[in-house]
Amino acid sequence: MPSSRYDVLVQCPFYLNDACFPKRNIRKITCEGISDGSNLVLQFQHVRDFHRQMENYCCRFYDKCMVYRMLMQKYEEI
Repeated sequence: MPSSRYDVLVQCPFYLNDACFPKRNIRKITCEGISDGSNLVLQFQHVRDFHRQMENYCCRFYDKCMVYRMLMQKYEEI
């Protein structure tokens, strides 16, 4: 069962989960980390920035995302 409204829409292979609770000041996206056993968390100050990242990068054009590009380099070096 999806844990957020974006779970079924995300296309990025490095996405792990997200949380958006503006009243609790939580707006974050968790991605695979740069080393084994680590995660990378993007935390946003504004709800609109969180939604923009999710909709434009995680769900659509993930190959344009700077996090995706960085993580792809990790696999290309292997």
